[in-house]
Amino acid sequence: MGLAEAVGGQHELGKPLVAQQSEPPAAGPQHAGVERGEPCGGGEPPLTPDVADESTLTDGRLTQPEHGSHPSPRYRQGMARHSIGSLDDYPDGAAVTREVDGLGVVVWREGDEVCVVRNHCPHLGLSLTKGPAGMHAEDGAITCPWHSSRFDLCTGENLDWVVGFAGRGMPKWSQKLVAMGRKPSPLTTYTVTRDGEELFVQL
Repeated sequence: MGLAEAVGGQHELGKPLVAQQSEPPAAGPQHAGVERGEPCGGGEPPLTPDVADESTLTDGRLTQPEHGSHPSPRYRQGMARHSIGSLDDYPDGAAVTREVDGLGVVVWREGDEVCVVRNHCPHLGLSLTKGPAGMHAEDGAITCPWHSSRFDLCTGENLDWVVGFAGRGMPKWSQKLVAMGRKPSPLTTYTVTRDGEELFVQL
């Protein structure tokens, strides 16, 4: 058999053999755009629900924490209501420390009003009730026993920022040094509701 017959007679003597290349199949409509990174069928890419966000879904509406607030990590998982006893469990004009769902809080009662804040000073994250100066809460405000920062127990507002140490005052140059560049920040506050005689806090 001659060379021409071996390759199907598709060449002539003296000319180089050229490999035959077949055309790629045309993409069907269901595959259109796949090579461009688009989804099959031309639809929109699926949404990813696992993107971390400071928002939460409440009664079908997306809400966000107020500006300047400091929500705890539980905020991302949705807030739950926890019982903290009744009004009679708290002396009027006094602060009481409690642990609710593993979180330390300070409960303040003024008449029929009850406020709850996180037991966590925003300066260095130390306890507001345990420290060298002891717990000091009066007139609706609490003073950090470490560096004497003072906060409103209902609004969380900062009233004084790093003005002393262990209950003693400091000169202004020391205050700036001990503040370590941290700016005044409010306490984390929690919503308190009442159902009959029972009090609840949302964490």
